[in-house]
Amino acid sequence: MSGGERAAALALLLVTALAYAPVVGNQLVWDDRAHITLDAALDRSGGRAVGGDSTAVSGRYFRPLIFASYAIERRVWGIWPPGFHLTNLALHLGNVALLLVVARRSGIATPFALAGAALFALHPLQTEAVAYVSGRTDLLVASGALLSCLALLSQLAVCRRGLLAGLAGVVAMASKESGFALVPLWLWLAWRDERSWPARAWRTAPGLLVAAALLTAQSLLPGDGIAAQLTLPTWRSLAAAGWALCGAAQLLIWPAALQVDRLTALPDDGAAIALGLLALLAALTAAGCGAMRRGPVGWWSAWTLAFVLPVANLVVLYPAIAGRALFTPEHNLYVPLAGIGMLVAVGIAALWAGMGMLQRRVLLAFGAAVAISCAVGTARRVRDWHDEERLFGGAVAAGAASPRVWFNYGVALLERGAFATAAGAFEGAVARAPTDGGAWANLAVARQQAGDLGGAADAYARAIALTPDDAQLFENLGTLHLARGDAVAAQAAFTRAVGLDPTRRRSHQALAALQQLQRGAE
Repeated sequence: MSGGERAAALALLLVTALAYAPVVGNQLVWDDRAHITLDAALDRSGGRAVGGDSTAVSGRYFRPLIFASYAIERRVWGIWPPGFHLTNLALHLGNVALLLVVARRSGIATPFALAGAALFALHPLQTEAVAYVSGRTDLLVASGALLSCLALLSQLAVCRRGLLAGLAGVVAMASKESGFALVPLWLWLAWRDERSWPARAWRTAPGLLVAAALLTAQSLLPGDGIAAQLTLPTWRSLAAAGWALCGAAQLLIWPAALQVDRLTALPDDGAAIALGLLALLAALTAAGCGAMRRGPVGWWSAWTLAFVLPVANLVVLYPAIAGRALFTPEHNLYVPLAGIGMLVAVGIAALWAGMGMLQRRVLLAFGAAVAISCAVGTARRVRDWHDEERLFGGAVAAGAASPRVWFNYGVALLERGAFATAAGAFEGAVARAPTDGGAWANLAVARQQAGDLGGAADAYARAIALTPDDAQLFENLGTLHLARGDAVAAQAAFTRAVGLDPTRRRSHQALAALQQLQRGAE
């Protein structure tokens, strides 16, 4: 790499750091609070918010590297948000640098590798992985996968390349389930690039052993593991995967409608299913044809195909929505965008070779305009992650389909005391997840705090029908009856709460006060 190319690479890292600089002032949001701050549930007079995120996750995660990183940081700087955000930013910058090195090793000339790396570094789609501390999962998957590919592209003996690639794969697979996409990538590249079966075995065996060991470790934990969540996709879910790819392509070209917790609805009519399947087939065919080729096109087509496959949702993360939508969050595109960026770089190189001087200048100007636009869009999107009310409020304004977005927006409004607006958010949540008892319970709290006692009573009735053994619900209902002046109903609700949970101090105090009032009346 020449001095000018090094300066360009450093300039790219500097611009990326500046675009993400606002993240240092952001708070910890959503899962960050659960994973890092371990916040307690909301507690308010007249009723407490009950339940966690709407449409809760079943199953479990095996991500030891992620939680180890949180534990180390908590020892270093406690729960200081800038520290966690700076770690994410450092990982992103490291991935940009790694991507440049791997791209050059794969055969892409440095100027074009810089263009592909700039797309990866600055595209606003990447903000969900970088600005969201819990998006670190995708950052570390990218780090492990890039280090693994760097090992495979080295000049070492094939056995050493395989060993180093497998060890690097630990970083990816111990960070997120999508890291196991390295397994088919390793197998495919070994079959395509090596001429003998012993060489293929040496190249893939260490990684396969590592993957098997991690899967075994996960299976020994209590509860259902990845294998228990594997499902065969239906025609509707495959069609939805095709539509999800179309949506991702649209966001890549014009990232103007970014929103957290993105869902892709399963199509219902035959035409939509057919078009979705056609889109999926076209995408897989294009990626498969590219992966058959040698050189950078083959490398980055195989990378993109491997890391886009999780969009099919073969592992059901949210069973409560599995019958109507796929979970297709934007941070899932962080790793695939490395391959897409390098395929764009290869395309630019091919165009450049056939251009005259004027055309090249026009292309450079267009590329600079795109880079500036992406940097500005990233800086703006990073600010959307400043706090939960802004984050979820923006997604609600964009018409988010996710009930969790509406639920969490309501919780953020409850925290601020905007009870009437919070009730509207929870109404949006129950409209999208009508069997979610937690959403109905929090709707009841919001209405109660806003003074809509009749509406709160209706919401409590729905919540109790869905979760009849929740002592908190009956305690909240008791406070509602007291506010309405119905001492008999209040006493019955508090008695039920104590029966379900004898440790409820507040219910005991309310019952004692009601009994004292009865004795005074006598």
